[in-house]
Amino acid sequence: MAKTLKEIQKIIEENGIEMVDFKLTDIDGRWRHLSIPAKRLT
Repeated sequence: MAKTLKEIQKIIEENGIEMVDFKLTDIDGRWRHLSIPAKRLT
């Protein structure tokens, strides 16, 4: 598993990934979901 941003960016480039999904829970315990273009992951 990748542990640094550089490792993640390498995986994205090698696999042609276009979107990155973030899934988390907020302070009330509700699921939240956010998708961003892989190019914006900095």
